[in-house]
Amino acid sequence: MPVQKIYAGSYGIKLTAETKSDLSNVVQGSLIVKKPDGSEVEWVGVINGSIIEYVLQQGDIDIAGKYLIQTKAVFNDGSIIYGQTDILPVYEKFE
Repeated sequence: MPVQKIYAGSYGIKLTAETKSDLSNVVQGSLIVKKPDGSEVEWVGVINGSIIEYVLQQGDIDIAGKYLIQTKAVFNDGSIIYGQTDILPVYEKFE
């Protein structure tokens, strides 16, 4: 996850999630996200070695609070593996 402070409404920031797993047979890598309001979304990323990368799009982090983020890897045989959950704090502007 990024080390810089992220504010609600920001986009264009690259998130990187190190899985420490062999992702060579993965057909889709994504980040499963539980927003502070309890809603859940899936951000489809790009595989780069053992890392899933995702660039925040406009509207992805629309509210401040703690975002729970978990990696999801879908393999070519149909199996799905989830990684551990990380917390991404998102701040109000001027915080």
